[in-house]
Amino acid sequence: KLLPSKNNQLLIFSSPALAENAYNELKKFFEKRKIYLLPHSETLPYDFFSSSANVRNERMRTLSRLLSSQKLTLVTSIHSIVSPCPDRLHFLPVNNLKIRNRLDRKELIVSLKLSGYERKELVSEVGEFSVRGSVIDVFTTGLKLPVRIEIYENKVESLRFFNPITQLTTTKLESLSTLPPHEYPLNEKGLNNLKKNWRNIFETYEEDSEIFQNISQGKSADGAEMYLPLFFNQKTTPVEYLYNFKHVFIDPGITKSLNEYELLIKERFEEYRFDIQRPLIHPKNLFLSSEEFFSFLERRKVIKLKVKNLKLDPIDKSQKKEI
Repeated sequence: KLLPSKNNQLLIFSSPALAENAYNELKKFFEKRKIYLLPHSETLPYDFFSSSANVRNERMRTLSRLLSSQKLTLVTSIHSIVSPCPDRLHFLPVNNLKIRNRLDRKELIVSLKLSGYERKELVSEVGEFSVRGSVIDVFTTGLKLPVRIEIYENKVESLRFFNPITQLTTTKLESLSTLPPHEYPLNEKGLNNLKKNWRNIFETYEEDSEIFQNISQGKSADGAEMYLPLFFNQKTTPVEYLYNFKHVFIDPGITKSLNEYELLIKERFEEYRFDIQRPLIHPKNLFLSSEEFFSFLERRKVIKLKVKNLKLDPIDKSQKKEI
């Protein structure tokens, strides 16, 4: 079967059901290996609905874990890989912060840089971090205020929110969940980006769109994930998180599934594109195209998996050596 490896491993399946089944099997066999599932949102392209809270939380936990430097195995479906997701700046490279818990200072700094955070003398805006000895300040889109982390002997010594204008701390914390509640940011920067990009892209009256009215007032809205590029100023899909994954195992059925999913995306875009209440972003600016996906594969070691009846078969011995 698949062997534990010193490298990150990516397994892509032709359906969300196959991915979940493979994930459950691998968890049984490799208890010591860090294995995570990136589930599909369980929504259709350009849907009127958002994921359930459970699915959303699992997706965001997994995306956050991909920002760490730990070696892991990611299991997902082709549907998840090509669908939009939050920008890396939406997360801290740490799921949860807690007083006295281990946190490697150097590892955190490297992870922040890889995640796209900009190092500054003082943190004042989302996407920035600063380092002063054992103190690291960071402002992620998932938090309303930046957080000041004091580390001593690779453990969290203190956690405090601080005012980015005065730089003075406001609230002392025992722990902090760093996972944002939604896949899109409802803070000032995210909302300003949305409004600016909406007005540049769409030729519709803002008053006609209830979803725009809700989001622009800082309220969550069903189906808002289809506007993710407007919040982050760019298209983002899970491949942006997979720069350290050199070994990719694929279910041979993914090409057929990808073609079918692309057809569904185009059909639903054509069906809903003239709705002035919900103007749509073109598929090429929202979803990963098949050309972009295969370009991603070209730069990696690709190994085909045998999948029968929702079971993950052993790979060939010749392939084992290359994992």
